[in-house]
Amino acid sequence: NSSFSPDEWFPSIALDGATPGFVNSVTPATDDLSLDSVAATPETGSSETEFTISCWFSNVGLNDIPSASLIMYDEDEGSEQLLAKETLRPINAGTIDTMDIKIGPLKSGFHRIVTALKWETDVNPLNDSLFITLKVSFEEGALLLSEFMAIPLDIETGNNSISEYVEVYNPGLDDMPLKGWSLCDENIGKPAQNMEKKTVSAQGYFVFAADSTIFNFTGVYPENTCVINSFPSLNNVEDCVVLKDPTGKTIDSLRYNSDWLITNNTSMERVFYTNPNFQNNWRLSASPDGGTPGRVNSVAISKEWKKPGIKVEPNPFSPNGDGFDDEVAILFKLPFPSAMVTVEIYDLMGRLIFQPAKNLSLSSEGAIYWDGSSKHGDKARIGMYVVRCSATDTMSDKTVGYVTTLVLAR
Repeated sequence: NSSFSPDEWFPSIALDGATPGFVNSVTPATDDLSLDSVAATPETGSSETEFTISCWFSNVGLNDIPSASLIMYDEDEGSEQLLAKETLRPINAGTIDTMDIKIGPLKSGFHRIVTALKWETDVNPLNDSLFITLKVSFEEGALLLSEFMAIPLDIETGNNSISEYVEVYNPGLDDMPLKGWSLCDENIGKPAQNMEKKTVSAQGYFVFAADSTIFNFTGVYPENTCVINSFPSLNNVEDCVVLKDPTGKTIDSLRYNSDWLITNNTSMERVFYTNPNFQNNWRLSASPDGGTPGRVNSVAISKEWKKPGIKVEPNPFSPNGDGFDDEVAILFKLPFPSAMVTVEIYDLMGRLIFQPAKNLSLSSEGAIYWDGSSKHGDKARIGMYVVRCSATDTMSDKTVGYVTTLVLAR
C-alpha cells in the first residue's frame, strides 16, 4: 500500500513508545488470537448461584485459527483451581466469536476468575487473558459479633489509652477471609470496610478498631486486628452494630439502648454464641482490663460443669512453702453471667479464718486462691475448713450460696 496514505500509519502501541530495529507494533501478527472482553452474570451471588461468564475474542492475526482452547480458573492467593476448559470453533482471520461458560456454585468470599486463550502458535501473549472478580455471600451467622467497646477512656496518649472496637468470633471449623467485610452503626452511611488480606482463625477472634491504641490490650496483635480509619463511632447510650460480608449482606447485628447500662472503659461481651443478641445475652466485661479483645470473653459460660456449685483443688493442700500444693483453688460456677463474689474460709467452730475474696466483680466461673493465710496469725492450723461462696447477680440482685469443705495439711 502507498506509504503516503494517512490511513496506513498509526501511533505506536509498544510499551516503550517505539520499535526501532524491530517489527512495528501496529503491524498485524501472523498468528494472534485476542481475548477482547469478559463479563459475568450475575457479578454477586450466594453459595448456590451458578454464574455465566461471557467471553468475546477475535482473530487479529493474518492467518486463520483452526483450533484453540479457552481455559478458566479461580485464582486464590497464588493457587489456581481449574473451572473450565473448552475448545474453540475455527476462527478466520479478522473475525470475532463469543462463548458462554457456566461456573459454580462457588464458596463464599471473593473470587478472582481468570480467563485465558491457548493457541500454540500465538505470537502475542499480552492480549490472551483477562480477569473479573465475583463476590459470593456468606450465610447468616458465619461470623458473630462477640464484643464491643462503646465508651473508651478519655485519654488520647499514654499506655492507658484504648480505642473503640468491635470483636467478631468465627464459630466455624475453617479460617475465614476478612477482606471486604465491613461494619456500620445506626447512622448507616458508607460502611467502614476492611480491605486488608487478613483472616480470622476457626473458632477464633478478630478485632476491628478505631485506632492503634487497641494494641495496649493484652492479646491484641497485628495478625488478629485491623485498624479502620473510618470506624463507625458508637454512641454511648443507644446505637446498633451491623456486620456485613463483602456483598453487603448483613451477617450479624445487635441494637443496644440505655437499659444495657453501657459503662465507661468497660466493654460489652456476648455470653452465648448460640443465643440471639438480646440484652440478657450481653454483659459488662468482668476483666480487670475492661475488655478482652482478641481473647475468650470474660463472661462466657463454659459447659464443662453440668450444674452450678463450687469445688476445691487440690484437696488436701499443704501451704508449707515447698512449691507443691501450696495453694488451693476454689473453683466456682454460677447461674449468672457475672456477679459480685465473696469467698470465706471458716473453721469447724464457725469462726471466720480468712476472706480470699470480698465483693469481687467476676464472671460466671473462675477460681479464687487461698494460700492458708489466717486473720488470726501467719498461717491457719492443720485441719478441716468450711468454704463458703456467695454471689449476687450484677444485673438482678439475685443471690446464691455454696458450701464445701477442704483439708489443710503440712
